[in-house]
Amino acid sequence: MKTAAASSNFRAPENPGQTPPIFDRSRLFPPTDGSYEPGFEPKTGDKDSAAQFEYNLRGKTPKALAELKKYLEARVKDAESGPHKSPEVAKRSREQLKLIAAEEATRKKLGNSTAGKYHRLDTADLKKELARQQERLQEATTGAAQDPKKAAEARKAIAAATSELATRDREAALNDRLESFPQTKPVTPEEMKAFKDGIRSQPNAKQLEAELKRLQAKAKDASSGPSRDKVEAANDQAKARAIEAELAVRKSLEKSSDPKYALKVHLGSDEALKSETAKWKEVLTEATSGADRDPKAAKEAREKLAILDAESQRRAGLTFQPLPWHPAGGPELPIRREPAPVVVPEIRRH
Repeated sequence: MKTAAASSNFRAPENPGQTPPIFDRSRLFPPTDGSYEPGFEPKTGDKDSAAQFEYNLRGKTPKALAELKKYLEARVKDAESGPHKSPEVAKRSREQLKLIAAEEATRKKLGNSTAGKYHRLDTADLKKELARQQERLQEATTGAAQDPKKAAEARKAIAAATSELATRDREAALNDRLESFPQTKPVTPEEMKAFKDGIRSQPNAKQLEAELKRLQAKAKDASSGPSRDKVEAANDQAKARAIEAELAVRKSLEKSSDPKYALKVHLGSDEALKSETAKWKEVLTEATSGADRDPKAAKEAREKLAILDAESQRRAGLTFQPLPWHPAGGPELPIRREPAPVVVPEIRRH
């Protein structure tokens, strides 16, 4: 473990759904029974502090502690030999497992004694209990209502509370740090555009299908496996949807008037698309103007431009609308249509 600044005394909740959005606790803790012990603070402290992790462990129910241990053991295995290999994750999980083993040993040693009950309290409630026992001791040792038995019980409780608080102070003073690893960030629009451009330019559809299966499996594992990560799962799902959309586009290109040309255009870069569009616009202009008009060349140019326009609008995220040179779009050149004159009926007076 590493050493850094002291940790806070906030106890993280056992229910990940109630965690403030400071960091993604789903990377650290598995789902539990969702219960809270009285007095536990539903707040999250320093996620990389060993003292904070130990403090959180004190508040977990036996069931939640067992679930966390099982989860971390699976995570170590996955990080060392699974699809999400990561030396940092494996090291951090092993460090956490050592702390869990120490917590289990402490619980076994203390049992259901007063010290054991105090061990489970959060720091704020433990300090309140200490103050209550000190007041109880004073009442039992002064005045007319002195009670040696109550005084002895209060002294024992005060010793247990003081010892537990001292242990927590020592843990915080060590400033040990758990092994850290970079948190997953949501994929940006720029990254998604680059990804879409990359899969669009991939000529082998079978490779896209293989990548789709890989991303779907990865997203499933990130959603429920030992290396679950909500952000990573969302990123993989977004990329998988992009591949599905790309495959659907290629299927639609098979119905084009010229499937091979449509696929060639689709695989090309934005610059190639612009260059090809300019070339066929020039062909159309030459074939429909001047003395050397060529209806056959004009028809071919319209068909090519229809494919190019569909590709341009698809990349811009628009629904395809036939332009003037499209076979379904009308004459060779757009005609300016003047609005029909408004006819005002003549009103006659009688």
